[in-house]
Amino acid sequence: MGNLVRQMLDEIVLRGGKIMSDDEVERWEIKPALAKRMREIARQLRRTPTPSEATLWRVIRKQQLDGRKFRRQMAIGAFVVDFYCHSERLVIEVDGSIHDKQQEADKIRQELIEGLGIRFIRVKNDEIENNLNSVLDRIRSAFQAS
Repeated sequence: MGNLVRQMLDEIVLRGGKIMSDDEVERWEIKPALAKRMREIARQLRRTPTPSEATLWRVIRKQQLDGRKFRRQMAIGAFVVDFYCHSERLVIEVDGSIHDKQQEADKIRQELIEGLGIRFIRVKNDEIENNLNSVLDRIRSAFQAS
C-alpha cells in the first residue's frame, strides 16, 4: 500500500478501525457526525442522478440483474459510491467527464475501498449510453460463482 494511501487510511480510520494482519481494513468506523453527513450527501446524489446513472439503475434495481440487490449512491466510510452490491462486495462506478480531471483521487479512493475487500468495476457514461448490454455482461462476469 502506497504512502499516500496509508496516510489517507490513517485519517479515515479514526477509532475502532480494524487492521487485519495482511494490512487490509475489515471495516471503517468514522465519527458519527461524518457518517451522518455522508448519508446526507448520498441521499442528495440519489435525488439527482446523471442520465447514465439513471439508465443503469433502471436495469439493475429490484434485483433485475441475476437476482443481485444493488444500492445506489451508498456511503462507505467517508466516500459515496455510485452502486454497491453487498452480496458480491462489488462497487460499480459510473465515470463521467469530471473523472478525467480527478484520476489520481479516484485511484486512491478505489484503493482504500478495495482495502475493505470490495471489488470495483468502472464504466464510462458513453459505454452505458451506447452499449448497455456489454456493461451488463461486464458486471455479470464480476459476480462470484455461487
